Amino acid sequence: MKSSIIDVPRKHTQEDLFGIQVYQNALIKYIKLTDTPITIALQGEWGSGKTSLMNLLRYNLCDVDNAPYYPIWINTWQYSLMKTPAQAIISILEGIINQIGALNPSEQKWEESKKKIGGLFKKMAVVGTKMAAGAVGLDSDTVGEFFEGNSGGASSDIMQLKEEIAKLIADALAKDATKTGFTFYIDDLDRIDPPVAVEILELLKNIFDLEKCIFILAIDYDVVIKGLKPKFGELTDANEREFRSFFDKIIQLPFSMPVASYNVDTFLVDALGKIEFFTKEELADAALAERLSEITRNSVGTNPRSLKRLTNTLALISIIYEEQRGEENSAASSLDKLINYALVCIQIAYPYIYNQLTEEPDFKAWNEKIASKLKLRPLTEDEIERLNSTEEFDEDWEKVVFRMCQKETYLSNRVFSVSSLLNKIVEIVNNDERLGEIIEATLEMSAVTNLKAFDSPKKLKSSEIDWTGKFWMPVKEQIASSLKTKMSIPNGKSYCLINSCGQNFGYCMAYSVRNNIAVVAFETYGGEVVKQKIEEILAKAPADHIIRQFTIGQGKRNKNKWGWAIENQIDKFDPNIVNWYAETFVAIYSFLEPEVAKSLN
Repeated sequence: MKSSIIDVPRKHTQEDLFGIQVYQNALIKYIKLTDTPITIALQGEWGSGKTSLMNLLRYNLCDVDNAPYYPIWINTWQYSLMKTPAQAIISILEGIINQIGALNPSEQKWEESKKKIGGLFKKMAVVGTKMAAGAVGLDSDTVGEFFEGNSGGASSDIMQLKEEIAKLIADALAKDATKTGFTFYIDDLDRIDPPVAVEILELLKNIFDLEKCIFILAIDYDVVIKGLKPKFGELTDANEREFRSFFDKIIQLPFSMPVASYNVDTFLVDALGKIEFFTKEELADAALAERLSEITRNSVGTNPRSLKRLTNTLALISIIYEEQRGEENSAASSLDKLINYALVCIQIAYPYIYNQLTEEPDFKAWNEKIASKLKLRPLTEDEIERLNSTEEFDEDWEKVVFRMCQKETYLSNRVFSVSSLLNKIVEIVNNDERLGEIIEATLEMSAVTNLKAFDSPKKLKSSEIDWTGKFWMPVKEQIASSLKTKMSIPNGKSYCLINSCGQNFGYCMAYSVRNNIAVVAFETYGGEVVKQKIEEILAKAPADHIIRQFTIGQGKRNKNKWGWAIENQIDKFDPNIVNWYAETFVAIYSFLEPEVAKSLN
């Protein structure tokens, strides 16, 4: 058993678990046939496999026997650490030139070139400092003038630098007849400040626009957009062409990482088998494999880095489970593991939704109270009509999910996936009555790997509080001084019940540990007829009576049940909580009970 799947770029010796060999081979063939100079951009979000693909390209183009190219590899992130933008640019240029110079057959010629290049760098550093005075990056107009000859002596300095680099490249290629050119691998541009990344692109384009040179960059178009904002402003339909034109000027061939085509199923079966989260027999089950694939595609998707984090989280959960139960009794059911898998996927892909689940695990009970607590915007009549016509959002809880997803752009773009994933969990659990209980128990395992700021005290579980001794008995004693009622206090429960003289009617006091909310409520079980009688009674209350603050709700499963509740956000250890319960209940009972005695008997 392995305890982790390491998150490092794939090497040529490792198996192609994502099925991208065809794309790799096509790029290799293209590069061998292309004219030079040319710049290729490997585009994809962070963790999509850009560095892995560059590793494979380098091996096949530069490292195999009789490979046609020399490799130059630069990790821009490492070269830019603890440096100003101007220093980072000079450092990257030095790194590239030093690697070229190391291949020169004549040490004397290389030493001579180093002296010339060193002098040029000193002059460039002055210009670079001026360029870096912009929005943490270079002013593209200044760069353009610098390279187009409008900066006086600076233009000739750059021409000299290009000539020295061209000589170094020619000398290296002359040394080995099997080599036809250089491939430059520029990695991690999307990890540095976008304006600096953009100016590095432009500098490389202008300085290394040389025959026999092929640049392969790991960068996303979104980074270019961010980097160009100081020059063009926010991206709009009106200026989109300017952004695109800049990118096209630098990049001759954009290649988007084919994440949608990654063979996730093969990777998952291999990774989950290595960490032994599922047994070999379970992974051989086609129905289980299909569920895993559906859950994955609706959550973490096909991003290799996210998939590796997923399997590492599951590996730790397996070990914790084993330690808790002992090795002999550590086997969890296939159903439990599948639910755990789905919740970890939500934790990684949709942390906001996961955090709401930790607060209210019974997500099918999410309602307007939850929406109000989270300050979710109300739906328009048109939105409600459209949502009612879609299978994913025709239930009330699903509409709350839709509103939750509107709080983040990423979630709003994945709102159908979020709903499908939660509905898949409902299908797997197949027990609406116990859904919240099962989710809550499962969340305790995955919570150890949840990335969340711990800026609030640990919440106690309901079972860790002495409800009878600390809550309900003191409340009962205080109420008894004003009223004669019969209170039922279930041992160890976070609620108590109070009888009423009315038929199909009763009172309740409860506390929500997750939300720190105290509740006083009454319920009817006689359908619309009893509900209307209660509403007539409530209408008689004075305008300033606390009973006017009640909110009404219909039972989820028993449609004849109606409940009225008043809530108070108050900490369970607040010394005033007993007084609030007693005073609120006495005020409600004193007004309501005499009327109930007349109307419901």
